[in-house]
Amino acid sequence: EYAEYLMHDALNQGMQIDLSYSLSDQPTYAYHQPAPAAWAGLSVDATAAEINQYTFDTTTYYLSKGIHPALYTIDQEVLYGMEDFLPGDRVPLPTDGSIPTENIEYLQQSVWPNVVAFQKAAIDGIRRADPGALVEIRTEWPNVPGMRVLKAFFQFMVDQQVPFDVAGVDESGVNPNSEVNHFSSNCWFQTVDDVLNTLAGLGKQVYLAEALYPSMEVLSQGQSIWGPPSPD
Repeated sequence: EYAEYLMHDALNQGMQIDLSYSLSDQPTYAYHQPAPAAWAGLSVDATAAEINQYTFDTTTYYLSKGIHPALYTIDQEVLYGMEDFLPGDRVPLPTDGSIPTENIEYLQQSVWPNVVAFQKAAIDGIRRADPGALVEIRTEWPNVPGMRVLKAFFQFMVDQQVPFDVAGVDESGVNPNSEVNHFSSNCWFQTVDDVLNTLAGLGKQVYLAEALYPSMEVLSQGQSIWGPPSPD
């Protein structure tokens, strides 16, 4: 009811609503995607069925209250899995000892098919209630050279015919302990531009949902650590 009140207030102020579904009973974010207690231990198919019903029921509820979201976001920062199906959790780690968050072949084979199943289920549930729904898939910003994992993720979603409309990115990797801080400002903005243009090239709208600007003086003097885009 409180969320409903806030959304009505926002609509009355001329704002638009992004109805973001957190498919957990805890906060979800990068590499922390716990299933709600009621779904714990369910198979991928059974979890997908629960997601489908939940998104249908929730969408139907808000529509019945006169709240028509401009956008629906299905969880957030799902690059490395959803609903406990993450590397080292319910998905076995790579047998070759490689870093799971950087091994695209492993992610394509073992992690992302589950994300596909859950995203398709959620989108179907939403669109059963709201056939014209605009739907976003949102990922975190991985600290991986060239952002190749992020690009591969959205390409995989397109290849697997997940019917989403918006590729959303939380660019929130700039912190004192992150190697991202070694970017020069020019290199940083070129990297962001490269990522957004790549995602737009998939035929999707692109939202930079979160952004932390490298505002410390030291960041503007750093050198490129990942190669192209150049720091010039």
